[in-house]
Amino acid sequence: MDGPGVRQRRGLEAEEELRRALGILGWEEGSLLGGAKGSAGKAVSAGWLRRRTVTGSAWIAERLRMGHPTRVTSAGGRVRRAARGPLARCRDRLEKQA
Repeated sequence: MDGPGVRQRRGLEAEEELRRALGILGWEEGSLLGGAKGSAGKAVSAGWLRRRTVTGSAWIAERLRMGHPTRVTSAGGRVRRAARGPLARCRDRLEKQA
């Protein structure tokens, strides 16, 4: 089932998860959205949304201002593969709070 009401509800759920992630990480939405398309903050947020919601890559790319939806998939892979550094620290922090 995938009507307008379902898509709207999924969008609202994803917005809630995004606000939650920003709160956990102590980030401001404006600075995240103003950053580069492939920034660490956007990568971590995109990966979080992909794991925690059923929202598609197109919605996430548009909402986070990442450009093409394939950036969401690439970002998720970068975050998953990160063994250390800011991506790994942010990912681990989010997962502890989940």
